[in-house]
Formats: sequence, C-alpha cells, structure tokens
Amino acid sequence: MASVKDSKTKPSASEFTLGRELGQGNFSRVFLATHNATKEVFAVKLIEKARIMRMKIRHPNIFNEVNMEKTVLNMLRHPNIVRMYHTFQDAANLYFLMEYVSNGELWDVLQLQGKQVGCTEGLARFYAADIVNALEYMASRHIVHRFASDLKPENMIVAKEDGHVRIVDFGTAKNLSDISLNGPNFVGTPGLLQLPPHIHTFDIDP
Repeated sequence: MASVKDSKTKPSASEFTLGRELGQGNFSRVFLATHNATKEVFAVKLIEKARIMRMKIRHPNIFNEVNMEKTVLNMLRHPNIVRMYHTFQDAANLYFLMEYVSNGELWDVLQLQGKQVGCTEGLARFYAADIVNALEYMASRHIVHRFASDLKPENMIVAKEDGHVRIVDFGTAKNLSDISLNGPNFVGTPGLLQLPPHIHTFDIDP
C-alpha cells in the first residue's frame, strides 16, 4: 500500500488510531496517531470546532490563525520546519496530519542536558544554526514568524533521529505575499508589553 504521506487523496479521521497526547495549545491538542492500514506513525493536531466557536467571542481572529497555520505549513518544505502532509475534517474536528518528531520540545532537551552535562557553546551554535536556517528559508517564502513574541524553545522540537530542530506552531505567522490571510499585525506577550520603557542612562568611559 502506498504511503499516506505521498497520497494525493486526503485521508479521513476513521483511518487513524489516536494514541497518547503529545501536547496542547490554546485551541488544539496534538496526539500520536497510527494509520490503521500502513502502520505509519504521525502527529495529528486536533482542533475542536465547538471550542474555536466558543473562543471566537473573546478571540475574534481565531479563524484567521487556524487558516494561516494551514496555509503556511502547506507552503513550507524545509528540514528545520515540521512537515504537514494533509488536512481533513469531520463533523466535530479539524485535523492537521504532521510529521512525528520523537524527542520532545527543545526546552525539555535543554533542561535535561543542563542537568547532565550543561549546554555547551557548540550545542548552542548547532541549535541556533538550525533556527536561523529555518527563518532564512521562511523569509525567502515571504513568511514572518512571530519571532519577538513566541518563537521559543517550547515551540521547537528536537528530532531523535538526527538531533536537528524543527520549528512548529505557525498560528500567527504572517504571509507577506497575501495580507488577506493575516490576523492582527501586533502580537506579543501582554506581561512584557505592559512594562514601562527603560529610562535609566549612564556614562560609559572611553
């Protein structure tokens, strides 16, 4: 049987068995999923339709965010960006069928390494190079990630197979080539944005 990854036909939710929960976001949950026929393993992002309808009252741009993430992930093909293979839906949920990266969040990997041997300069350079490569590629495709507000270790995954970083979570990325898909142009962490400006000055000796 042909791989689900390469199929031109969209699969359906009934073709998969969901396993353990891998993570969750503001309006979605991610599960390990196995295709019943091919036994291929994926990560499936599940978005409950009823939940986003409820959230729309206090988060009016949520439809734009969901649509933007779908659009951006369909556009991007890069070794440091998580791959999306298909999107589909049923009466209750939207599904993003994605590459399963097995080693967990970069944050968790750094915490573990810090306890064992520390994060060396070489390792920091290695991860930074992956992130910069992904951002340069995104810029070439006219995609801007919400770098200042939410590109953080919790939104990156480290692959067990090769140790390289994959960026995930593109809900409020900006498509500069199609502004009609974009949500609000101002994003950030409220607690940080509310801090007063820095007004202290001091002289530096020559």
